[in-house]
Amino acid sequence: MTLMMTTRLTFAIAIAIAASVSCKSQSVPPHLIDPGATPHPEYPQSDYICALGVHNSETPDSTAASQKAQAAVASQIQSSIKSEFLRYDAMALKQGSTGGSKTSESRSESTIAIASTFEHNELIRIVDSTTTSTESRALACLSRSEASQKLNEKVGPVLIRHNAAFERAQAAFESRSIQAFASAYLESKDAETNATPHLIQIRTMLGRTPAEHAEIMRNQETLNQWSATLRSDSNLCLTGRGSNGKFATEAALSSLSRLGFSATASNRCPANDCRVSMTMTFDDGCPNRRNSVGIWVCQPKMTIDLRSCASGDSMANVTVQDKNLNGSGNRVELAKKQSRSRVKSTRLDAPLSKSVASVLPTP
Repeated sequence: MTLMMTTRLTFAIAIAIAASVSCKSQSVPPHLIDPGATPHPEYPQSDYICALGVHNSETPDSTAASQKAQAAVASQIQSSIKSEFLRYDAMALKQGSTGGSKTSESRSESTIAIASTFEHNELIRIVDSTTTSTESRALACLSRSEASQKLNEKVGPVLIRHNAAFERAQAAFESRSIQAFASAYLESKDAETNATPHLIQIRTMLGRTPAEHAEIMRNQETLNQWSATLRSDSNLCLTGRGSNGKFATEAALSSLSRLGFSATASNRCPANDCRVSMTMTFDDGCPNRRNSVGIWVCQPKMTIDLRSCASGDSMANVTVQDKNLNGSGNRVELAKKQSRSRVKSTRLDAPLSKSVASVLPTP
């Protein structure tokens, strides 16, 4: 009899424990177990980015669970933004490699990491939580629309600046004013560069391309087309001065041609229907002694004076110098030969383009 009573008691206790565990399992809603598979009914994935935080401990801590949930949302956001940046850059590079106008340079990992940082973690809120004797669970969510609104507030002034620059560029293009177009074009590109990280973050939040981003991309593509047209109609007249004048002219002509400009070697500006004259001097930049490690290093420099053929007024006086043009060798003749070879190569294109960008519509 005693054995039978003991058996019944043990069985009753087992049932009670099982029922207790079952009740506890049923008391935790599905979205606090796996919000990815079963989202909170009031926070659908189409409108919110959510993540779960779980803190297991003998002393459950709801604060720790909440912090983990918020950190998980922040990590998820940054990862998504980074992926969108990589996709955007890949598309831009592909467009450039197929002959289109590349509007975005490839970013380094560190640059992407900085640009991918979401600065509004205060918008990540705890929407549900539960605590048992062994653990705490919390669900954090970020409203996609609220985050997009915050980002829009920051990028708004930049978009206004871009649109104003676009209108000035359009007027300059229609009047074929090269210098005015170059100035507006530079400002529009700068505005686009500043706006793009914010617009990519907004696109990540919304899951689609915002109208503002679509517009700025269309405008920039139009500007690139106008720029190419003005370059092909630029009619630049080049002439060199000094003993290295011929070399400078030949090198610049080749580079300008690769950049899409129409140019000719002439010092008769109006007679050749040229619009801009470019007068160049060239210095090999070779020192009179070796450097500290016994090597000769030549640092070539090209100085260009740009003038309007119509008025004769000075447009700019620029210097083209870049470490990628430097030459070195164990004899000064070898260093000079190497640097001149680099000046007459595609290495000249980037520094020349950058130097004249304030007055000529460079790519």
